[in-house]
Amino acid sequence: MREAIDLIRSTSTPDRAAVLFDRVDTYERLAPYLPGWPALAGLRIGGVADEWSDARIQSFDAERSELWYVIDFGAEQHRETGDAIDRRLSESLCLVSRQFAGAARVSRYVSVEPTTDLNASTEFEDNIKLENARISGTAIIAGEPICVELQWTATQTPSTEYTVFVHLLDSNNQVIAQSDVSPGSGFAPTTTWFPSQAIVDRHGLIVPATVAPGMYRLTLGLYDLEGTRLPVRSTAEMPATDSFLLGTLEIRK
Repeated sequence: MREAIDLIRSTSTPDRAAVLFDRVDTYERLAPYLPGWPALAGLRIGGVADEWSDARIQSFDAERSELWYVIDFGAEQHRETGDAIDRRLSESLCLVSRQFAGAARVSRYVSVEPTTDLNASTEFEDNIKLENARISGTAIIAGEPICVELQWTATQTPSTEYTVFVHLLDSNNQVIAQSDVSPGSGFAPTTTWFPSQAIVDRHGLIVPATVAPGMYRLTLGLYDLEGTRLPVRSTAEMPATDSFLLGTLEIRK
């Protein structure tokens, strides 16, 4: 599982992030390869999510702005429990990314709370509506994480499974930070939505410390398995586009 360790070490630092492993034996195998990283722990859990310690996860949140969760995907007999923990983490944290690294599935979360209402709503094709959005702040220090919470509904069950993207763009339309994740941190695919169901969907973004101060645009959209973006529904005032402007953020040093 060297790839998982390399991924964590190349994209984060011990002063910013804690690492959580799905099982004690995974921790015992991998922790020695992360010297200097604090808050390394293996959850001593049973077969369902409510048997593990919420207090331990909350202590991780208080100490660090990021949390990595590593599942040994080769241990198939424990995979259901690992998924239950990932699902539980997604209820209180904001998922930045989830990917495979060798035999591990690695999820990266941030622990800031979305408290500022963006007063943003729009309708997409395929019966999808953004009801509202909140963000952890509209003035961000370079290097700090962001959490965006989206509230979705559908008038009918969407026909396709979509990925939601939240992108922070500079004045040249270059992506500065992003989260591209299936709704509900991957646990609420659009093809499972039923009419009028409220879907809460949290996305974490990490602004690089090297970003220049200034104003940046936060955009939102959806795309299918082939990468084709779902159009925003056109109105008399606005033609159809393939993304929606959630708002603007100020990045400070």
